[in-house]
Amino acid sequence: MKACCGFGHRNIFENISSKLDNVIEEAIAQGCEIFYTGAMGEFDSLFWSAVRSAKKAYPNIKLICVKPYFINDINTKGEYYAALYNDIIIPDELADIHPKVAIKALFYRAVFL
Repeated sequence: MKACCGFGHRNIFENISSKLDNVIEEAIAQGCEIFYTGAMGEFDSLFWSAVRSAKKAYPNIKLICVKPYFINDINTKGEYYAALYNDIIIPDELADIHPKVAIKALFYRAVFL
């Protein structure tokens, strides 16, 4: 099973929605069934929005939220998260890491391990 990740910057300064739609369609055409995103910035919102749009035509694809640390919103807005994502992942490896360095640690693990 193939996976695709979409993690990005807090602010986007141009309209990339159609580019994301095309990239996601291409990923699906190449067999991608799982899409991971961070849900922390504007790029992440555009990415999950594009994946959710693609889910209308490809209901078998999954959208997974990856958080570098626990946030209270997961408890207080659980229904919101459940409506957007098939699952939420908080890596065990980051449990003892301070939130201010968790994103860097998550990136380091993804790139170098």
